[in-house]
Amino acid sequence: PYMGDPQKASAEAGEAMLKARVNVALSLFEKALAGEKPDTAPMLWWLRPMMRLPE
Repeated sequence: PYMGDPQKASAEAGEAMLKARVNVALSLFEKALAGEKPDTAPMLWWLRPMMRLPE
């Protein structure tokens, strides 16, 4: 993994990320079309409480 340095990522990793993001977007779009409220949360939101822990 390149961990925040995109130039170190392989083309395959970029394609996989794009495919995953498109799948998520289409899933949310389908829910919206069905009248459901799409449930979204920021990426890594569950890590937020850890930011308050002492180092």
